[in-house]
Amino acid sequence: MARLRRSLSRPAFRLWLWLGFLALGAVPLAISAGPFQGTGDDDGPPPLVLSLKVDGPIGPGVTNYLDKAFEVAVEEGAELIVLEINTPGGLLESTRDIIHRIISSPVPVATYVSPTGSRAASAGTYILYASHVAAMAPGTTMGAATPVQTGGGGPTPPSREPGSGPADEDPSEDDDRPVGLAEKVMEDAAAYMRSLAELRGRNAEWGEKAVREAATVTDREAVEEGIVDLRAGSVA
Repeated sequence: MARLRRSLSRPAFRLWLWLGFLALGAVPLAISAGPFQGTGDDDGPPPLVLSLKVDGPIGPGVTNYLDKAFEVAVEEGAELIVLEINTPGGLLESTRDIIHRIISSPVPVATYVSPTGSRAASAGTYILYASHVAAMAPGTTMGAATPVQTGGGGPTPPSREPGSGPADEDPSEDDDRPVGLAEKVMEDAAAYMRSLAELRGRNAEWGEKAVREAATVTDREAVEEGIVDLRAGSVA
């Protein structure tokens, strides 16, 4: 992608950029927009692309930053939003807010795991599944989307099928065992991932495996298994 030649209006650009930094502090955020060369009709101007970058945990600051940036994309008439991410995960509520914004966005969103060595773990995996286009740079990974309890409690345990407990347990007692909060969270997360997979035509089986078993894949594996759309060495 050629260096972006046309910026957002200066006041809007500075406002959104600094709001992002002030809201999240340690997480680097960036926003830029300009004509994307090499696409579109020869007779018309190149399409305007809004480029966003999130490097760090997903939280309320990132949600606010993306929400405002998406508004700018609509106001500026952008034809595509490119969201470049490198994240270890984050808060489920913030992730759901971001996904809702992506799904309802009138501007298509392409999420790109980049640069090389980056990851889209946990929350990043859900965001990839929700995006109109999902891409990964060579040498990147995604997955490990198991819900984690707050307060350092570790991952929620996988749900057990009735009668699958130790041999000395009474299956009838297991059938009547009340469902715990951890299992409810796990089931909800798995169903959410399946729904996103069905929405975008992605690999639902692997998505559920990422939730229940904390599975991970490389960029090559993700393309081969229909988890993401493509491997890309650059934004262009």
